[in-house]
Amino acid sequence: MMIANAVGANVVAIDISEEALTLARQLGATATVNAAKVASVVEAVTEITREALTYPWMR
Repeated sequence: MMIANAVGANVVAIDISEEALTLARQLGATATVNAAKVASVVEAVTEITREALTYPWMR
């Protein structure tokens, strides 16, 4: 994760543990999603990454 941030990547961490998500943020996660608290992980990640998409057919 830290290497991904170092090269400019956005990192989205997904887990059901708040402690794990806190650690992920400390290690450089750009965003986190608690899978136990959202209706759809796919929709949550899509919403987070919507502006970061670089391929027009993915929008």
